[in-house]
Amino acid sequence: MANVILVVGDTGTGKSTSMQTLNPKETIIINCSKKPLPFKGSKEMYKPNVGEYELDTANSINVLLKEVNTKAPHIKNIVIDDSGFIMTELFFSKAEEKGYEKFTQIAKAYQSVLSTCKSLRGDLNVAIMMHEEDSVSNGIIVGKKGKTVGKLVDDQYNPLSVVTVALFTDVSFDKDGKPNYTFVTNRCLKSGVVIPAKSPQGMFDSLQIPNDLSVVFNSAREFYGN
Repeated sequence: MANVILVVGDTGTGKSTSMQTLNPKETIIINCSKKPLPFKGSKEMYKPNVGEYELDTANSINVLLKEVNTKAPHIKNIVIDDSGFIMTELFFSKAEEKGYEKFTQIAKAYQSVLSTCKSLRGDLNVAIMMHEEDSVSNGIIVGKKGKTVGKLVDDQYNPLSVVTVALFTDVSFDKDGKPNYTFVTNRCLKSGVVIPAKSPQGMFDSLQIPNDLSVVFNSAREFYGN
């Protein structure tokens, strides 16, 4: 079973940037949003259809994951960036369909990718990047969650419930206004808002760690011994 880690955060908070320290010879990136990677040298590090794949459907992503699993033993890291587009693209393709069945199909499509990731060989680390949105009660923001395509999907499926590790991005600022990008590793309360991050006790040394996927993947490998 692969080490599957969900990374949740708002746009511009360091999700995609966190992959820049990974070894490109051991890494593939599935770019669901099909936008340029946000770090210098990415075009040379990740060539189209070699290190970077622009895919946004569950079927195409699952096919690639299974091929990497069996035919690319040198690959140790997989990043599915902007994974929410799997749901978004399917939602728009079914926009004219009536009824609630399409929302079940959307949830099942996203879940199929997570299930495939978990079924991969044990020496693979997989990071699934997902945007966040607010959990609101009586008009007050009380928490954060992974962003889906609406309440009808939320009622059926919570991606955080099917993974062991879910990290949330956090950005703080020093006295000069310079940002510091980190990952939150466990549930906490920040400015009255619940951050539902989670990880096994002892996997990470602190509540906040650098937004560096190399650090995250190394910690997962050491924890699980693979």
